[in-house]
Amino acid sequence: MKKALLSLMALLIGAAALAAPSPSLVIYNQGWAIVREYREFVLKAGINEVRLTGIPGRLDEGSVKLRSLDGDIALLEYSFRHDLAHPSTLLDRYLGKKVQLISDRSVQEVELLSHRQGLIVKADDKILINPPGWLGLPLFEESAHEPTLDCLIEAGAMGRHLVELTY
Repeated sequence: MKKALLSLMALLIGAAALAAPSPSLVIYNQGWAIVREYREFVLKAGINEVRLTGIPGRLDEGSVKLRSLDGDIALLEYSFRHDLAHPSTLLDRYLGKKVQLISDRSVQEVELLSHRQGLIVKADDKILINPPGWLGLPLFEESAHEPTLDCLIEAGAMGRHLVELTY
């Protein structure tokens, strides 16, 4: 009975190891490395927005490759966000979106148009350049200090897709 149980456990462990490929890491001189990892996505047929977390902060953006292991998907575009705690990078996320312009006397909903050469917002039917006050930004769901890879992925079919991510 013990032998049969041990054999069954060994078989199950072996099957699990075959089902999920192991990540790999190759380290080179001068601090460079190639990481190959595997992730599972649940995608709808068509275009999907996917946010990947757990990405290193020192990613070479040109090295990103995504390959489907079990289906028809294509990486259309991606954006690496690694410095979200910096005010300029954070404000980039809200360009074209509604934010609050807060002054000593009021709070006004405005659309953020630009912030690079000074603050430019649209309020009602006016464009305001460097208005007095502070901006209040809505909270977003992910951590502002964690690097992410925002991907646009096209899937040929709905369902679970196992992918190989290399960077």
